[in-house]
Amino acid sequence: MEDQHKSKDELIEEVVALRQRVAELETLLNQPLQSEHLQLNEQLELKVQERTAQLSQVNEQLREQISDSTGRKLHERQRIEAEVRERQKPLQRLFDCNLVGVAYWNVDGFITNANDAYLHSAGYTREEFNLLGKINWRELTPPEYIYLDDQAIAEAQKTGVSNIYEKEYIHRDGKRVPIVLGVALLNDSHHDGVAFVLDITQRKQTEEALRISEAKFRRLFESNVIGIFFPERNGNIPDANDAFLQIIGYTREDLLAGKVRWDILTPPEYAYLDQIAIEEHYQFGCNTPYEKVYIHADGSYVPVLIAGATLEESPNQGIALAVDLTQRKQAEEARDKALAQAEAARAELQRVFMQAPAVIQVSRGQNHVIEAANPLYVQVVGKRELIGKPTREAFPELEGQGFFELLDQVYATGKPFVGKEMPVMIDRNDDGVLEESFWNFVYQPLVDSDGKVYGIMTHAVEVTEQFRARQEIEKKAEELAHLTATLERTNKDLDQFAYVASHDLKAPLRGIATLAEWVEEDIGEQISDESREHLHLLRGRVYRMEALINGILQYSRAGRSEDIELINVADLLSESIELLSPPPQVKIIVGSEMPTLAGEKVPLQQVFMNLINNAIKYADRPDVLINVNVREYQKYYEFSVADNGQGIAPEYQEKIWGIFQRLEARDKIEGAGIGLSVVKKIIESRGGRIWVESEVGAGATFYFTWLKSINKI
Repeated sequence: MEDQHKSKDELIEEVVALRQRVAELETLLNQPLQSEHLQLNEQLELKVQERTAQLSQVNEQLREQISDSTGRKLHERQRIEAEVRERQKPLQRLFDCNLVGVAYWNVDGFITNANDAYLHSAGYTREEFNLLGKINWRELTPPEYIYLDDQAIAEAQKTGVSNIYEKEYIHRDGKRVPIVLGVALLNDSHHDGVAFVLDITQRKQTEEALRISEAKFRRLFESNVIGIFFPERNGNIPDANDAFLQIIGYTREDLLAGKVRWDILTPPEYAYLDQIAIEEHYQFGCNTPYEKVYIHADGSYVPVLIAGATLEESPNQGIALAVDLTQRKQAEEARDKALAQAEAARAELQRVFMQAPAVIQVSRGQNHVIEAANPLYVQVVGKRELIGKPTREAFPELEGQGFFELLDQVYATGKPFVGKEMPVMIDRNDDGVLEESFWNFVYQPLVDSDGKVYGIMTHAVEVTEQFRARQEIEKKAEELAHLTATLERTNKDLDQFAYVASHDLKAPLRGIATLAEWVEEDIGEQISDESREHLHLLRGRVYRMEALINGILQYSRAGRSEDIELINVADLLSESIELLSPPPQVKIIVGSEMPTLAGEKVPLQQVFMNLINNAIKYADRPDVLINVNVREYQKYYEFSVADNGQGIAPEYQEKIWGIFQRLEARDKIEGAGIGLSVVKKIIESRGGRIWVESEVGAGATFYFTWLKSINKI
């Protein structure tokens, strides 16, 4: 009975000790059994059974005692739990639906319960949480956010709830999770509470993406790579980047002043395109890119490509991109122009091919199969089939004349062959009669893009007439050379005759002049005035005849060449004027830019002296002014001698160049009428020309050209 009064714990301890003893005995049973051991084992088994029965009896008694007291408490507890569950139904529904994270926490820093949404934000699974039993929320919080939690707990302890605030959790994988949360205390407790947590990772990502997108757009907007503007459906443009303003030629001040409107910028003929785009905006929120033009601030038209979309937050406003197509249009125009030029060139080439004053033929391949021939080629070779035939077959009469071998050579080497005045025997009338003709021609190899010869173009010009004419010319040249030699001998004879004739004529003239002087001296004072006048006229006629003979001699020698030397024209003019010894009232002005040239000094001096002397003689005024000037050209100098005399009427401006031609009577102004003809012959025989420009009463200007360098003629 004593054992029956032992406590339950004591009985349990005895049972445990007995079981340990049984285990020891079982170990011993594995050894050779002895009788005492078996006996002891039986005793122990009986003892265990006895103690186990006692323990069962005690357990039954304890169960009956507990059942009575627990029944009453259980009823009360169930009532309280039902009431709590009823109150917590809304919270539980929020907890179970996992729309937001819900966690039960305490000020010790632990999460004692949480729904799956909360566990997901922290990086835990339900199984992991059940195994751990709790989570330390302070360890989830980065140090820089702890103060926010403390503030929220303090606020909740004062008011029961805290304001919503943002912080971050450290996820189990180490990343940070942005969250929004609010806390509240449970049932006026200052220790336990509930927290509502919303994972705002997606929102933050969206905000970051939006920030990056806005930054990218702002960068694009400000980079001015493309024109960007914000059109409104009423025609206004409240904002645009500089690229767009540059396209249309307006300033930002114009934009801010409301002067930039897309409806005003658009010519009337393009307005329907904008209307189509607006309809697309209504239906789809964007428009298909289209081309139009804007009116530039300077009035010119600017071609642009427009694409846009409606802003979601403002249906009446959109964003549009504008691409200046000026360069593209110019490139297209240049391309079209180039294509047109190429086509025109091709057509022109075809026209030239068909109308060229040369025979042209194109052959292909080693057999020189004829592919094309222009009409003149067909006309020259007569009525025979050409296209598609090898050259040897089309022109059998050329065999043995060397042309087929030349074609083979050009095709094999790729080097052109040029033939000059090549004789060809060909049947031109398709009557079997071969005619000889002469040709200048080219066998030009045609190569493909790889540089390989694929054909030959024949370009030929018949020079039969020229060849025979040249033969005739060569024959005439021989005859001309003979005539030239004969003429040179004749000229020499004429020069000798002129010299002798002038000498033989001058001698009697001098005698007549001397006799007239002697007669006048012998008669002395007895001579009558009339006779004295007759003698004076006689001497004048003698001097005039002598001047005429000298003029003829000068004219005959005017074409002769002199030695070439370096001539300072300014010095030459100074010497000439000194030789002329003009009266004091005559003023001669020589230009300062007179050149130095290689030429014949005496002929050039003759020209200047004749022209200046004529200007003095025929001025017919006391204040004679003569200007000598020069202008330089590429191969020659143009000299001019201008006077302020009476001028020359137009009808006499050609007559003055003839020999013995005079505009004044010999009795009025002395002269033989040979000077200008000598000047003309000198200049023209040296490759120059002379002319006069004059008006009656306004003086005359004589112009002549003189080569910068002259070969001896």
